[in-house]
Amino acid sequence: GIQLTVTEGSTPSAPATVMISTDPIRPVAVAGTVPALSAGSTVQLDGSGSTGSPTQYQWALISKPAGSGAALSNSTQVKPTFVADLPGFYVAQLVVSNNQLTSYPSTVLITATVPGFETNPSSVAFGPQSVATTSNSQSVVITNTGTGNLIISGLTIGGTNAADFAYTSAMLPVTVAPGNQTTVNVTFTPAALGNRTATLTINDNASGSPHTVALSGTGVAGSPASIAAAAGTPQSVAINTAFAPLQVTVKDAGGDLLSGAVVTFTAPGSGASGTFVGTGN
Repeated sequence: GIQLTVTEGSTPSAPATVMISTDPIRPVAVAGTVPALSAGSTVQLDGSGSTGSPTQYQWALISKPAGSGAALSNSTQVKPTFVADLPGFYVAQLVVSNNQLTSYPSTVLITATVPGFETNPSSVAFGPQSVATTSNSQSVVITNTGTGNLIISGLTIGGTNAADFAYTSAMLPVTVAPGNQTTVNVTFTPAALGNRTATLTINDNASGSPHTVALSGTGVAGSPASIAAAAGTPQSVAINTAFAPLQVTVKDAGGDLLSGAVVTFTAPGSGASGTFVGTGN
């Protein structure tokens, strides 16, 4: 060491000593940090924050989920990568050296998450609905049951009667945090009588995508709004001779022709009478 003493007049100061060492300085490894990411993502490690003029880097994956095949791209690079192929925890370790001394190990924890997917209900049945009228909406609630963000990238309706069903939702893509929900509202407008079916398809980043929800409903005849009868001009015929056909048109509440209606003709309560035979649909 080097010692310094200062004298003022005849009184010396207390000595001050500084130590000078020629021993090499041990480098310090800094493995950095990695934010949580989705399972299947590529992880980039970063040891560039290490100090002490390191010239050599040595990385190792010292822990990973059971069954994981994760492997470093190059264990001696400053910034190697690996794929977090399974959800869970990974621990990477870095040791650096400067050709004279080796650092103590530094570690970084990497968390790989995975989204979950659940719908309630799993299918939607609307029941009877008048043709050409729109039902009240029914909700399909999508829940993220996993540990990572669920990203819904697409919604489509397909199938036999896809045009009879419609949906509304939040603007796509929709990100649903773990434990949270988003809602898709579906309506039914049957174009014809009878059973109508379709499928709501949901594209997302959860296992099993695309997911589907079955849609169904029944088109039925609506209540008549008007009946227009056109019997033509007055007719006179001989007894037991048929009149010219009487025509009846039935329309529903929307003004559209209504099929399947039953029309009954009756004779006057007094006077002449006869038998009516009806045909049509």
